[in-house]
Amino acid sequence: FNSILPDNRTRINNNFFGSINSLFKIQDNLSLRVNYNIFKDKLTRTEQTNIVYSFNNEEINISTLENFSLNPLIHSSAYNLIYKLNKSKLLTSEGKLEYKEIDRASNGLNNDDIFYKNTFSEDVFFTNKIEYTWRFKKSTVFQSSLNVSTNNLPQSLDVIVNSSDLVQQIDFKRNTVDFNTSLLTKIKGYELAFNLGYNFDESYVDSELQGLFTNQFSTNDLYYSISKPYLNIDYSYRIKKWNFTANLKNEFFRISLRDSN
Repeated sequence: FNSILPDNRTRINNNFFGSINSLFKIQDNLSLRVNYNIFKDKLTRTEQTNIVYSFNNEEINISTLENFSLNPLIHSSAYNLIYKLNKSKLLTSEGKLEYKEIDRASNGLNNDDIFYKNTFSEDVFFTNKIEYTWRFKKSTVFQSSLNVSTNNLPQSLDVIVNSSDLVQQIDFKRNTVDFNTSLLTKIKGYELAFNLGYNFDESYVDSELQGLFTNQFSTNDLYYSISKPYLNIDYSYRIKKWNFTANLKNEFFRISLRDSN
């Protein structure tokens, strides 16, 4: 269904939004900030059209009726932690957890054809990062960080056209890990940076389709992953208006792909 009028002329909604933020000074060198948001809405639309085409003393009538509803629900929370170990060492941590739920429903008539569609989607996302910084000399800094995230997106789709029913279940997942260690120094015109780290990213896709096909291609079972350890060295030297740079990049990729079909 596609509305012939813009959303602000057809939609009626009823939403709710709430947010709370708190800052805790646990100690002089330790602080915590937390945040929580909630959003809920209900959008509805009913639309009926009747189009008549006349040519050569003949008429063609196209009549449509649609009832549409959309119900999103979002919970989101986040935190940020700052811990000053001493004048030269700092530990920080921040994370986010979000849950989305979206329910879409549409039904109606197109002349004598009956249509129905319902989609239910979820989205669960979590990420967390920890970072440690140590400035052990005036011009030298050591930094290490770890970032982990996961995302799960299941979805179900149900479509009925007259007596034909189509049902699809989809499940998508993604996990990532990112670890990095850096050493940066700057003395009298030259800069030197060492970066040692590891990246990992994996994705799953599972789906099943029922109602139209009976062969093996009505299902998907895919897995994809890529891992990469790396070591990068950057050197820069500046003398008056001249700047000389050198870069060394070392990366090893391991890629995996599995397709059950």
